[in-house]
Amino acid sequence: MINYIPRRFTVVRDKSLCVNCGLCVNQCANDCHYYSSDDKKTLLDLKNALTNYKALHNLIRLFGYDDLYIHFDVDKAIQMLNEVNNRISIINLKEKD
Repeated sequence: MINYIPRRFTVVRDKSLCVNCGLCVNQCANDCHYYSSDDKKTLLDLKNALTNYKALHNLIRLFGYDDLYIHFDVDKAIQMLNEVNNRISIINLKEKD
């Protein structure tokens, strides 16, 4: 026989205050919080960061900062940006249905 102990507390998370840092997921011992990689806001923020990375790379190349230029891997950023765009497209298709 399974004994059911009623919960004394309810976890309420205000999504408007969430910044998707994932800290609540790492610290919660009761699995009340979760992180979804399909979260559109997170993907849009990542897309913006990758676009800024590419722009910064172009500025560094334009102004001739060769010592910084060698630290940028734009090919990986482009691959990641394509994957993020694909996932955003999938989410948009799911929202239409």
